[in-house]
Amino acid sequence: MHSNQMFTATSSNRQSAKPSDSTIKSNLEYLKIRPKDIEDIVRDAQNTYKMVFEQVFLVMRYVRYLIEDERNALAVLGRMNFLMTVFKRQENADDEILDNIRKNILKKLEKNVGSNDIIAYLQTLESNESSAILRGMQENGVAFAPIECVRGQDVSRSYPYYDMYMCLQHPLDIFKMLLKKNNHEASDIERSIYYKIKSHADYVNPKGIRLQSLSDEQYQHILKLDKESNFAKIVDEYTPHNKDSILSEVRSDIAIELGEWATNVFAKVSNPSYDETKNILGRKQITLDDSFKVDIGSDRTIIDIQSGLVVNLNKINQLDDLFDSIKLAVKANLKSQKQKFSGRPHRAEERFNNEEALADISAWYDRYSTEMFRRIDQIPKAIVSIIYFDLERGMPSLNHVFRDAQELKNAYESVQEKPAAKKASPVKERNLLITCINSLNLYLNNDKSQDNLNNLIQRVQDKDTLGINNLYRLNNPIMSLWTVFSENKDEDDNLTGSLDASFGETEQEKMMYRFKTVPFFFKRKANIELRELIYSISSQSSTENPVPYPYNSAFPLPLWIRKPSITLTDSADSSIDAEPKSPEIND
Repeated sequence: MHSNQMFTATSSNRQSAKPSDSTIKSNLEYLKIRPKDIEDIVRDAQNTYKMVFEQVFLVMRYVRYLIEDERNALAVLGRMNFLMTVFKRQENADDEILDNIRKNILKKLEKNVGSNDIIAYLQTLESNESSAILRGMQENGVAFAPIECVRGQDVSRSYPYYDMYMCLQHPLDIFKMLLKKNNHEASDIERSIYYKIKSHADYVNPKGIRLQSLSDEQYQHILKLDKESNFAKIVDEYTPHNKDSILSEVRSDIAIELGEWATNVFAKVSNPSYDETKNILGRKQITLDDSFKVDIGSDRTIIDIQSGLVVNLNKINQLDDLFDSIKLAVKANLKSQKQKFSGRPHRAEERFNNEEALADISAWYDRYSTEMFRRIDQIPKAIVSIIYFDLERGMPSLNHVFRDAQELKNAYESVQEKPAAKKASPVKERNLLITCINSLNLYLNNDKSQDNLNNLIQRVQDKDTLGINNLYRLNNPIMSLWTVFSENKDEDDNLTGSLDASFGETEQEKMMYRFKTVPFFFKRKANIELRELIYSISSQSSTENPVPYPYNSAFPLPLWIRKPSITLTDSADSSIDAEPKSPEIND
């Protein structure tokens, strides 16, 4: 049916209205798509969301344990302060020169050199960009010693310094990127399947135009089905697609969508050249160009593979896929040289394994999750635990949001009806400040201009619910309970879409209770927490993994895949005799 697509001039009006729930369900039921099929996709998609968040959150916890551990604190903080200087914005700088300097500095840091070696390197450059970094080091008193091996042994850090710096200095920006992607609920999946069915029906009858291959009787029948929104019957009668192929395509679409999002989040964490305004959109962190090279000469064919890649892909049980990629590259190379070759035809790398990737990620997460949280609605507690830590320790990560949050907090306090003598406790003040930070940075998606803040504060003071309704929110609303906003409901208990920002005593009491449930991961001795976390990370990279992580797909590899080989100590007694249990977020 899909070949020979010649059109005649006949046309009809197409339905463009938003489909009703009954229309969606009737189309799914016609193709025998069951609630269990929907639940399976929801589970896999949400496992994938949790996996991406967990990979980021592992880095955030890891670097904070390091700076809490007295044996590592000085070395780590010195390097983090240095990177703040290196990545400080420079006016009128040559972007290419500065990018090059930063990359070379990061390479030196990974070799654990001291600040004197880096100063010597910068002095040889004699550029405005290097001079600015040197001035910054002097002004901020940046100095750190080289790191030597302890007791003659190399003990690995789990992550590169840049990843640690980003997760220490910019947690809110990273969390916001995570929250720009909505987690897939059952209604979202049903709608995606419906539109996939409709797209195949539209292929039979594009824009109401009659295909030449259709008889008049068939065409009238299709028009009738189209008018009834019975797209599933059109698909069943006039296309080769069935339930399994439709579900497979939807899974592939979701895998590519989540893979693009995950790639950009991971790039934000680990790529110093990443520009958030120019999203990578689905490019893998490890591409064919930088993982191996194939050179087919007249006498010899040379395949050059990075040793680190081989080691890391072995840890996620994906050497088979690596060699499949090499095979595809060899065939593509031969084809470009117009040489004949036998075997399967070349398959585009971008499409490889995306149909299975969602289920593979989900199975991998089920097997290797650190179990910090079991459900998506537990993620906000993890986010709050990081903000709480940074606020209590006076970390610079909150400097750029502190003033605005304080203004919003003051606005709420000014309209509260309470006895003049009654003063809020320091704990309540802290919790309210964190709630305001969440509200402005992890729930609203408005521009952070002073005008927008002033308008919001004025609306709060006027208790202007209609005005607040115009605020834009992030796609993922999971932080809503941890903000000063609440969704208004009508008499029938249906959400109206407007926001209530009164945040009175009742809401504040609920806030205080929620904060009691936050799992503060930093209660015990840092070296104990650190050792347990390292064990959790190393368990994900075990060479005994029976469940492979998808390599040839839209998904980026785990953040620990680029871990350096020579690093800090986790403790003097680094041997781990028993399997520790990771902290868990409870209800």
